[in-house]
Amino acid sequence: MEIQGWNIDIDSLPGPNREEWPWMQDKLFENKQGDTACLIYSIAEVRMCWYAGRLAILQNKSKPEVILNPEKVFVNGLNDMVQYSTDGKYIYIKIMAYLSKGNKLEIPICIINLNERVFSFIGIINGCHYTIDDLGGEKIKLKDNYFDQSFEPKDGKIINLLNLEWFNILEIDRFIDIYYADKDRNRV
Repeated sequence: MEIQGWNIDIDSLPGPNREEWPWMQDKLFENKQGDTACLIYSIAEVRMCWYAGRLAILQNKSKPEVILNPEKVFVNGLNDMVQYSTDGKYIYIKIMAYLSKGNKLEIPICIINLNERVFSFIGIINGCHYTIDDLGGEKIKLKDNYFDQSFEPKDGKIINLLNLEWFNILEIDRFIDIYYADKDRNRV
């Protein structure tokens, strides 16, 4: 399958049997500053009006290679689910952090730095409502695109990425455990 000039064999990626789930879609977010892309694939409705998809990060558009495809990380399947920093160094991804114990769902914003092979996150319950404004350097600002009075507003909150706790990218399948392990870690 070709998406935006990336020839991707989606059927070779792990995930649900696409023939049994006919209403799936795929979205590709290309990094304009480098030869990488985020593919959110097999996006499906997992509960009423909640969509989730699998994550694959690719490099080398002329001959795509999957460099990250976590088994236990699911991306919130709404619009603006992936953004890149202006310089292309960081990828911001809205993750569905579902904790079955307690039936808890939050949408933190995962931050991946492929150059350093690390990830972090912005601890926020309703990250699906926010986009990132890149302020240059290592600073970003949260922009609330859908005000919901059920949550404390974080619009305009400035975050220094150097102040976040970072984890080895090989630990990304433990994202939910890491996220819920410390209620204060990287919270805004």
